[in-house]
Amino acid sequence: MPDVDAVGKATWVTFVPCFIFIFLGAPYVERLRGNASITAALTGITAAVVGVIANLAVHTLFRTTHTHDWGPIHLQLPEPATWRPTALIITLAALAMVFHLRWSVLRTLATCATLGLAATLIWRHARPRILDQQPRGPKRPPTSKGGDTGLCPARHPATAADDARRAASAGANACSNRPGS
Repeated sequence: MPDVDAVGKATWVTFVPCFIFIFLGAPYVERLRGNASITAALTGITAAVVGVIANLAVHTLFRTTHTHDWGPIHLQLPEPATWRPTALIITLAALAMVFHLRWSVLRTLATCATLGLAATLIWRHARPRILDQQPRGPKRPPTSKGGDTGLCPARHPATAADDARRAASAGANACSNRPGS
């Protein structure tokens, strides 16, 4: 479960500066369109933002990516076998809502957030059932009378295994925290 306080702080420091820049700079953007050098800079910033959004889309839709380097160009390409079906369905729904149904961005965002929350809750509810159907790891060895496996229960398993080896070679029980030793 994520730490709500940390998530809130991360969200705050990520988005508040963006909104401050937008609200403080919005009145001046129309005036700056006539300036050729500033328009070129804003075009470059727009291209960078589109690249960031595309990068986020790749990491949202696919679990793993591989970096391909061609000189100064570094490109992260997704591994097609690791696509996330839930994220793809929500993305396609969002595209349909915005472009086909002409919904507002706020309405689309709220609907997609609800779909994501519902998918998460359904997955968390179904996950224990899925895991119960999978075979478990090796079973614990059967115990002798009295429940003694020959290992120290209060120690780390590696230490308990060392204790068992020492006990077998010494012919005695090397576990000092077991009653009767």
